[in-house]
Amino acid sequence: MFLFRLPWKDRKLISEVAKLYCDMAINGEGYDDRIRQFWRISMYAKAGVLSRTDLETICTAMEAFHEAYKKDFAFKDPDGTFRNLDVVIPKVKALLAEKQKADTAL
Repeated sequence: MFLFRLPWKDRKLISEVAKLYCDMAINGEGYDDRIRQFWRISMYAKAGVLSRTDLETICTAMEAFHEAYKKDFAFKDPDGTFRNLDVVIPKVKALLAEKQKADTAL
C-alpha cells in the first residue's frame, strides 16, 4: 500500500512508533520475527510503501501505544514526538478501509 498520501510528518511518526516497538521486542527473548517486522515497518513507512499486513500491524500497535500513552503519565515525551497519534491513527484507518473497499469491489 502506498502511504504517499500521508504527509512526511505522519509517515515519520509511524516509523517512530515502529522503532519503539522494535526496541521493546529487542529487550525480550524469542521476538526475532517481531523485531524484523517492526524494523521493516520503520524503514518502509518513511519511504511511503507498506504491505497491507504491516499497515494493519502498525495501526494496531499505534492504537495500543496511544491508549497507554494517554493513561500513564510515566511516559515522557519532551520532544512531542507522539503527540499527533490521535490525528494519524484515523488517517491510517481510512487508508486501510479504502484498500478493503477496493479489494471487495474487485
